[in-house]
Amino acid sequence: MKRIKGTQLFLEMLIALITNSEKTYSKIYSWLEYAMPVIVPDSQDIIHQGMWDKYPDVTPTKRLLNYILDYEKPQQRQDILDVGCGNGDFVFYCLEKYPNINSITGIDLTEEYIHKANQKNTQEKAKFFATNATELSQTKNMELQQFVNNKFHKIYMIGVFQDLNIEQFSQIFINCLNCLHENGTMIFHGQTINKEPSNWQEKLAANIFVENDAPNFVELKSIINQEQVTVEYEDITSVGLKICLERIEKESLFNNLLLFPFSKLLINVNSYLINFINKGGFSEHLIFIKKNSVSPN
Repeated sequence: MKRIKGTQLFLEMLIALITNSEKTYSKIYSWLEYAMPVIVPDSQDIIHQGMWDKYPDVTPTKRLLNYILDYEKPQQRQDILDVGCGNGDFVFYCLEKYPNINSITGIDLTEEYIHKANQKNTQEKAKFFATNATELSQTKNMELQQFVNNKFHKIYMIGVFQDLNIEQFSQIFINCLNCLHENGTMIFHGQTINKEPSNWQEKLAANIFVENDAPNFVELKSIINQEQVTVEYEDITSVGLKICLERIEKESLFNNLLLFPFSKLLINVNSYLINFINKGGFSEHLIFIKKNSVSPN
């Protein structure tokens, strides 16, 4: 029965994706909520020697969030922005860890996400807005405009830039930089396709994570590397995702989630993605961007 349910959720997700349904995101999340506890259990299965060893008792996702938040921890009275906040999970987790911050603002283009975030929100310090981040510094929303004008001490963008084209990412980066305090920090996380896939299977596998016209790593660097910022890059491809994919392949986890032939399809896609990663065609990055203070004339 469990595999039948998984197959049903998977098919609903595929149909929503193919038909570009308004319920696409909710169907994707329904599938992920079913699949992820099996793929990424609350265990120490996916630990990489190094930074994730600092957090051995939590899930890989929380290890990533903790690592991101621990890079220049949010301080008391700081104002924070989460770009592409989704349902607000990062916002709430940040407030849980650092309750003395002044405020944290979440923005997302999808109104359904913002509606769900507001439904869950019980924190006065958390605010959510449905807005386009490419127009952040010119927002017409008066409440959001106040936060933007006051500027943010930290800006996070987690799992977003792989869904943007180069122009959108460039506009968002400039908007975020304009809304950042002097000596403020931006932290970006996401995936890039860095080589042309050699066959349609690799292309399909890579595009599950990264949009066709998303910037590659070289293009990202060309946009981010400016005189007014100092940048650190961390390639974390092998830290979590690659190990997770290898575990799926080794233990044939999709057979536990789906009925044939859908399990076979995803097993093949998974295998091609691992090969593409091993060839350097796909990578996952953390990018830490520090805004330099302007010296007085």
